[in-house]
Amino acid sequence: MRIAAHIVRHATRVLPPSRREWADAMLAELEHLPRGASALRWACGCLLACYTERLRLMPSTAPTFPVSRWVLMLEMLIGFAPPTWVFLALTYDAIVSFDPGRPPAPTLLHQWLLYCSCTLLGPLGLILAGRLVLLGRPVIGRIAAIALGTLAAWTAVAYAGQWLLEPHSMVGSFGWRELVLFALLPALAAAHLILIDTRARSWSVAEAR
Repeated sequence: MRIAAHIVRHATRVLPPSRREWADAMLAELEHLPRGASALRWACGCLLACYTERLRLMPSTAPTFPVSRWVLMLEMLIGFAPPTWVFLALTYDAIVSFDPGRPPAPTLLHQWLLYCSCTLLGPLGLILAGRLVLLGRPVIGRIAAIALGTLAAWTAVAYAGQWLLEPHSMVGSFGWRELVLFALLPALAAAHLILIDTRARSWSVAEAR
């Protein structure tokens, strides 16, 4: 019941102001739900409905960048989903294979840190892109923009360096297609997010004047 309550409260925060009556009805209904899986299913349904309504009522273009939210969402998925999948797979494998009695060899640890740092751009970019698309907030923040730019540069340098200097390594053996998929496309998506953030800030300053 507590999990369902948290989900419903999050869903009500996602709703646009024009759907305030939906939020009030969900919160009122929550107090009368039975405990167990039915409450959780109802809460997940509310969450899906709220996100769908938020997307439906969002303007098709942002005042700071003339691009459809659906095109932007597809672009962000193409750019950030592949490295996110690899990052999650590496993290899951590290958790499953972790043995406190037998610490990993320094070489394996070094490789794991290298590959994770090269794919960290994926989940970070997806989180920021989801916040932009779903909540309509084009300003991602100065720290987030710096982090995106730094990770994009590091990923490109690391992949290119491994590909050119160590062709028999895991990254080097991928070939140019994976270099494009895991380095170039995420870097372009990150650059687009940073550009949107920059234009949003400029627009805010112009509006303030």
